Amino acid sequence: MKTLIAACSVLIMALMAGCSEEAKTTQWYVEHPDVLAKVYAACKESGDATLNCQSATQAQFQIKQLNAPIPGFDGVTSSDDRGKVSPFKSYAIAELSKDGLSQLNFPMPLIGKSLNELKGVRQTMTESELALAKASCEKIERIGTNIPKDSGSEIKYQLNYGCKLLGFIPREKNFRP
Repeated sequence: MKTLIAACSVLIMALMAGCSEEAKTTQWYVEHPDVLAKVYAACKESGDATLNCQSATQAQFQIKQLNAPIPGFDGVTSSDDRGKVSPFKSYAIAELSKDGLSQLNFPMPLIGKSLNELKGVRQTMTESELALAKASCEKIERIGTNIPKDSGSEIKYQLNYGCKLLGFIPREKNFRP
């Protein structure tokens, strides 16, 4: 009798395992956005924590991240508002390198000027001022450079934008002055 119960339980478990829906991977959902939308909505409504729901949630997050605007000047900020920003000042920075704490110093022709006022300033700068600005702009690009009290890297993005605007660091193809 015990053997019969054990055999029936194994048979029922095997049938249930074979009848369950195969879980899709996160990558599969990313490649099938129409199915993702339906599954994600159903999972969000029901609150299920199945493998399919977990994969759909991860895929939805990945897609949101891929389509998220870059912080800073992302095309949403109007060119008038963008032009009023004055990013160049003197900043104490922390670098994860052998230098430890160091300083970002920009030359006087850049200090306190808005991006609109900077358009022709490069031609008036001396060679030493250009070298100082280029060195500071290159420090911003380094991985591990941290500007204290820069929540969300807003200052860093503005400095990076200003440096690209003036041509101290290379611009991307989609850069909009």
